[in-house]
Amino acid sequence: MGDLKFNRKLIVDGQEVKGSEWVKTIRSCERTKTMSGGAPQWFFSKAIRRPGVDHKVRIVGLWKVHDDATPVKLFVTTRTSWETQRVLRTYRHRWRGTEPFHRDGKQLLGMGDCQLRSATDQTQHMSLVFVAYSTLLPHLRAARAEDWALSRLMTIGEVCRAVLRQAFGSPIAWVVHQTLAGRSLLEIKSQLALL
Repeated sequence: MGDLKFNRKLIVDGQEVKGSEWVKTIRSCERTKTMSGGAPQWFFSKAIRRPGVDHKVRIVGLWKVHDDATPVKLFVTTRTSWETQRVLRTYRHRWRGTEPFHRDGKQLLGMGDCQLRSATDQTQHMSLVFVAYSTLLPHLRAARAEDWALSRLMTIGEVCRAVLRQAFGSPIAWVVHQTLAGRSLLEIKSQLALL
């Protein structure tokens, strides 16, 4: 399930055409009205073939205005039996699940920083990214803020920064407390097994 670029080739009625050329042949009377966020949209859907693909795919064109010549978006899915509403719902969920995970994984959790060469090592790296994301996710939009979070966390970035503050803040506070209690730096290092 994803976007289909308008310059991609399609096989329609035995002819190979670009998506941009094919959508021009879809008359406005062939489009079906749907509602999205209270606004009307129009779609056309057809199961067709793509060059180099052994099976049919479902293409969905989406227009904001009923008689526009060009749709605002083309979608493609291998789920040819899905009705168009299900295709559109599934695509919308990408922007609440899949895409935010990729963004957060690359920007905050090191997914894009992997420089390992073997497939096994890359898989392990990705597994750690998934574990980190899964560990942080329950703290996102929790009913109440955790004691260590200081406030209700709304994004994975906020959760990461709160965990970082906690991870560094607690040991620093402990060292300061030990110093104020009269312990020497040597004693503190000894207790932390840093000697």
